[in-house]
Amino acid sequence: MNILTFCSRKILFLLLFVNIYQLHSQNTDSIFVIAQKEAQDQYYQKAQLLCQSIIALNPTNNEYKIFSARLYAWQQQYDSAKNVIENVIKTDSTNIEAYDVLTDIELWSGNHQSLIEHTTNILTICSDKYKEKFFLKQAKGHYLSGNLVVAKQKLENLLLRYPDNNEAKSLLYIITQELYKNSISLGYLNVSFNNPYSPSWNFGILEYQRKLKTCPLIGRLTFGDNAIQNAYHVEVDAYPKLNKNSYIFLNAGVSSAKVLKYSSLSFNC
Repeated sequence: MNILTFCSRKILFLLLFVNIYQLHSQNTDSIFVIAQKEAQDQYYQKAQLLCQSIIALNPTNNEYKIFSARLYAWQQQYDSAKNVIENVIKTDSTNIEAYDVLTDIELWSGNHQSLIEHTTNILTICSDKYKEKFFLKQAKGHYLSGNLVVAKQKLENLLLRYPDNNEAKSLLYIITQELYKNSISLGYLNVSFNNPYSPSWNFGILEYQRKLKTCPLIGRLTFGDNAIQNAYHVEVDAYPKLNKNSYIFLNAGVSSAKVLKYSSLSFNC
């Protein structure tokens, strides 16, 4: 075999190798797109099978592995999801998307203390581009752990840096309401009709809420006037807790317009 023939075969082999590699890459990428589409349609098991097939062909592709972890998490298979994502982080300790999935897993699975620890560590290494997301997750961890004061402080600090974060505003409002044991609210309501012979109604509402640990109470005074008659209505709501996830709703009231006494009972969990 002369040198020319040898070199020609070498070049042919290299070209063949490149073509196979390109075809292989195109096939796995197209399968990945299909898996993503299946996940969008909530066919998670089918998407996971497709994802595992391309991971077998590309065992070093972390993008596929991260998506696989998400699929497990969406199916509430949190241990499997955590195992996959922790292996990704072992090989790529600066992969922010992997940390994003890991903190979602901890949040959804109720591991709030682990969520706090992970977000605290991540915030020391991630760029400003990602800090808003992880600050919010950290605040959620404190809130769900029952650390309302700390959660409130975290959210206030977050909003100083990111004042347009509506999710943080909503959570801060909820926490603020929960922290106040006593609250008073005053409201007004006008009800008008197209019929000129039907006078409009004006309602004034005064409400007091006392948050007791085992039985929150709400007292409410409503005064109504329609230029012809007026009346007041007094009622009390009570929410005695049965356990962590359930409570009973009790309501009793009386009106001056008509001899009306009533009570109601409902069970909520």
